[in-house]
Amino acid sequence: MNNNLFKDLFNPVVYEHGQFLRQMQELCKLSHSLLMSCQKEIQTQMSTETLARRLDDKLQDMGKGQYRLEHIHISVNEQAFHCPPGNRLLVSGDIFTLDIVLSDGELFSDGAWSYGVDEISPQRSSLLKDAWAVSCLAARSLIPGEPLSEMQKELGAFLEGHSCQIVPEACGHGIGRKIHDDPEISFISDDSFTCLCPENGCVTVEPVLIGLGDKVLYVKDLGYIAAGGSDTAYFEHVIHTGPDGAICLNIPEINFTECIDIF
Repeated sequence: MNNNLFKDLFNPVVYEHGQFLRQMQELCKLSHSLLMSCQKEIQTQMSTETLARRLDDKLQDMGKGQYRLEHIHISVNEQAFHCPPGNRLLVSGDIFTLDIVLSDGELFSDGAWSYGVDEISPQRSSLLKDAWAVSCLAARSLIPGEPLSEMQKELGAFLEGHSCQIVPEACGHGIGRKIHDDPEISFISDDSFTCLCPENGCVTVEPVLIGLGDKVLYVKDLGYIAAGGSDTAYFEHVIHTGPDGAICLNIPEINFTECIDIF
């Protein structure tokens, strides 16, 4: 995979003046605000399709009609990722992940957040905390121009002794002018494949957690599902990699704290 593609993704003049970075950060922060507003919209017996519609309405209510939600995926409990909204009803004790792609007509952002519906079990609470922690660790561990192997090792070491693991099929990716671009960001150590963190561009980090020993399978019209029925969760951030290091665009505070307490 050619990491030099990142050097040619953006107009150099636009990038040198910081316009691209400012535009991406504004987009990512708006995406994060939308995800945070979702907490107030959650109701038991609400379908995931209704929740998706409310999110779109929320964007209009914020006076951001010039932006567009390109994709909305909502994964409940054993649904892992890329699950389209539908008739499934949220019930008390559920956990779910909302994954959105937002566009301003020129650039794209990609973000995800996991939630609990009412009071959740200690096991599900622990999974959400682990998912949050590994997302922050992945965000802080990216070093422009360096192999991703160190980040992968740190994530693996953190999860040792935990009752969950990272889904190999769920990878981060380049983002900006396109929704998905090179490089592919794997969160699992693989000696047969070495990828460098781009030196100049934006990537997503989104390690998806699933029950230890479980795996995902793809079901048409439903997305990726935990084959063994275990719960899943993940958080997704957009990271800009440049001369000053890696910067989290949707939540800049991730760069300066060990772990923001969101629970």
